[in-house]
Amino acid sequence: VRETGYTGPLIQEISSLEAVSLNVDGYLLPVVLNTRERDWFIGKHLEAVKLYGHLIDWSKILPEAYVICNPRCAAAKLTRAIPPTFEDLLAYLALAEEVYRLPVFYLEYSGVYGNPEWVKGIKERSTKSHIFYGGGIKSLAQAEEMMAAGDTVILGNIIYENHQEAVKILENLPLSGKSPR
Repeated sequence: VRETGYTGPLIQEISSLEAVSLNVDGYLLPVVLNTRERDWFIGKHLEAVKLYGHLIDWSKILPEAYVICNPRCAAAKLTRAIPPTFEDLLAYLALAEEVYRLPVFYLEYSGVYGNPEWVKGIKERSTKSHIFYGGGIKSLAQAEEMMAAGDTVILGNIIYENHQEAVKILENLPLSGKSPR
């Protein structure tokens, strides 16, 4: 990425120990709240700390409450995610903010465009979390809709599938404008 001339921060979401890059500015550490598997909530993290804890710069780690909302995506199958209802999302948000104190609440729709009303409802009820939305963004209009509903929009497949539209989104969507809580 740096070879392209990009000079902004590079943040990697860690999904496996084998994929960790040392050439980034920080790391997002997903804590999958709606998994049936202990590994995706704490098991993989525990394994990583045992192996590499002495090497970790903890100031570069940002844990994120991660809720997989598309039951057909690869991440849902891998983690055996339980498809959430809106009521489940509200309960996960309360746990993330009040019990686990996770600063980011990520609604992951991976590959499909999600429910803007759910994102907006979570944002309205959040008192401490920065709300990430990811999944199915194919146009500037969709990115704007989800940016208005949440705090941060994550672009995924569009970068590979429609690079020109991704550039259009990046050029026209404000990078910020929402104050952190």
